[in-house]
Amino acid sequence: MNSQWKARDLTRPLFFSLCVVLPLSAAHAISLQDVGPTGPGQTEALSVNLNGDIVGSQLSTAANSQVWVATLPNPAVFLKPLIANTQCDTTFLRVANNRTIVGVCPGLLGGKQGVIWNASNPAANPTRLMPLLLPEVGLRSNPTAINRNGEVAGVSIGALGTKAAGWPAGSGTAFAISNIFDGCMPVDLSEVYSSGKPVVALNCPNASGAMRGHAAVAGAGGYTHTLLPVPAGASRCVAVGVNNNFQYTGTCYFPGNVTKATFWNNATATPSTFALVPGVTSTTAFALNETAKVYVSYQDTSGNPAAAYWDPVGSFVTVIPPPPTYNNVYLADIAQDTIKVAFNSYAAGFYRCAIWSPSAGTQIIDNLLAGNACRLYAMSTNGQYVAGGATDNTGVRKGVIAITP
Repeated sequence: MNSQWKARDLTRPLFFSLCVVLPLSAAHAISLQDVGPTGPGQTEALSVNLNGDIVGSQLSTAANSQVWVATLPNPAVFLKPLIANTQCDTTFLRVANNRTIVGVCPGLLGGKQGVIWNASNPAANPTRLMPLLLPEVGLRSNPTAINRNGEVAGVSIGALGTKAAGWPAGSGTAFAISNIFDGCMPVDLSEVYSSGKPVVALNCPNASGAMRGHAAVAGAGGYTHTLLPVPAGASRCVAVGVNNNFQYTGTCYFPGNVTKATFWNNATATPSTFALVPGVTSTTAFALNETAKVYVSYQDTSGNPAAAYWDPVGSFVTVIPPPPTYNNVYLADIAQDTIKVAFNSYAAGFYRCAIWSPSAGTQIIDNLLAGNACRLYAMSTNGQYVAGGATDNTGVRKGVIAITP
């Protein structure tokens, strides 16, 4: 899900009565904690759940990459690969609130293969996410989304093509989400069910190969797809997220290389497009929370990467201000159950970590041991934890988390 962009005046509202800029936090009260494995190498924390389970990667000086899990306050443990003496990678590595870990490892038949572990038994061998067996025996799987219940969605890959598939929590047995070899790719799935299965936001290619956003809802005969309605003037839309109220967000494409963040109150509703920022032409949907609030990325009128929090129902926008001396915001992750976001700002060759909420505004996270860089990748669904990588005072990158107020 994821420009060099001049400082703006943060002392007054930027976007008239529809938009406010909240104050910056003056205190540096948030500290980073090194949670990665000991020993040589560069580490990063890539995902964290509300239990304090963290997963990440370590790249040793011998260019040997391994994935690991740590559960506070216990030390990190390396996760076993699917095949001994091979290296799992971080193309998709997440930990769900039910402690399921999903990742990608080399498979027996070559290529990458989706797998799951469980943080409660990190020494156990992984479970292979099996591809679909009909209408042909699949060769491998590739996970692309996981919900907080540990249910996984992704693609089943066979000799004749790919199709969207899902895997129940803790299981390696696939069920079909899309039609035969239609090339659909899931991007998000709900925790509330329809006919016992999650609702899925996914993108499927049209006749010319361009991806278009769909909603997939399970029924007695399997999943049915609904093409998300396209706003007037747009050529197509791609889906980004779905919440437990079966509301959707995505990005729609308009003539002149213009994109607009878009919200659907349901899979057949007339879409609402983000158009509340004077002077800003293109916007991109980043994520949707459980209260139908959309986080939006865009380039501001000075050319800087910027972000906002959008209430499409109330037509209200709040700018997310960068830390002092910075002029850009790169969104990293959001809390699902509350209004809080993790982001990074960039200047002079280094990233700086921060969080934002309506009540506290932007709060800077202190660097690690007088290091000079920090980059966040994840936030727990309740907003309590953030995870990422930070350099220490010797220049070594460490996997870190912070507990946020």
